[in-house]
Amino acid sequence: MGRLTIDLITRGTSGYAKKKRDETPQQYLGGNCITVVEGLEKLQQLQELHVENQQLPAGEQLLFDPRSLNAVSKSLEVLNVSGNKLESLRDLEVLQGLTQLYASDNLLNDIKELSQLLPFWTKLWRLELVGNPLCHKSKYKDKIIIMGKNLGMLDGKEVTDTAKQFLCNWHATRETQKKKREEFTRQGSFTGDLPPVNQHYPLKHSGTRLGYLMPGLPRKEFDEILSRNHGFGEGGPSKIQSGVFRSKLPVIDNNRFLSVLTPRLNIDKGYL
Repeated sequence: MGRLTIDLITRGTSGYAKKKRDETPQQYLGGNCITVVEGLEKLQQLQELHVENQQLPAGEQLLFDPRSLNAVSKSLEVLNVSGNKLESLRDLEVLQGLTQLYASDNLLNDIKELSQLLPFWTKLWRLELVGNPLCHKSKYKDKIIIMGKNLGMLDGKEVTDTAKQFLCNWHATRETQKKKREEFTRQGSFTGDLPPVNQHYPLKHSGTRLGYLMPGLPRKEFDEILSRNHGFGEGGPSKIQSGVFRSKLPVIDNNRFLSVLTPRLNIDKGYL
């Protein structure tokens, strides 16, 4: 395995070509055995670098020397690092002059990282990510287009201004709704409690409450549900009408044991 250096870049050249190596605008080194991209400090005019599909040892990925990347950070416009088992593009953050980035067939899986990197690549108009795990995530392309506002080409397909505008408007609407929900929750407008008892059904003068009525629930259905929930059997109440129980229970002379939410028992003395 080897390292990408100036000597490797100029290997096989001689004479005038070697003297002009610092001014070489393009380098095509794909399919070699390069494990570390370094030695580019003197190539400050480098515009294109192609190091795709390196023959890497098992379990290793292509590495980048920070000093080399800083040296070409403003001049490098096209970078091809496809097929190099890359799990992250964080090292490429300094390449502010990038206009085209080819990073297909790697192991990239973090859209959040891309969202942090794209703002640094303000000139980037083409991005190739086909063959990475993140491509299988929901609405992957939509998210990338929203984050990369200057993208004109994604995974070999044109990104039209109409599609970009639509997605940006959709994202802005979602963010506005999200902020409103967060503000609503922060102010404590929603407590998670059950709705209050309907106050449109007051107590009668006799003290008998008509019972709790759920809004929109017919009285007949309410009575049936109430009967089932109390589990009365054959010896229980013989009739339920308008929320008032007719029972064989003994007479209770006062109401002090009844809560305002408990239906008053109307006892028919004929059953005693």
